[in-house]
Amino acid sequence: MVQTLQRVGGELRFVRPKTENSERTIPLPEISAEAGEPSARPQASVRCASTT
Repeated sequence: MVQTLQRVGGELRFVRPKTENSERTIPLPEISAEAGEPSARPQASVRCASTT
């Protein structure tokens, strides 16, 4: 992990962890890897567009 999500001034921002010891690799479950595949991305954007 090289970024964390923090609320800064009322906005969500990705920032670096506070210390080098906080940087780490986190294994993801298979479902997360599948969601990141290019074939899944167009479906996700269609879903997001249809909810707004």
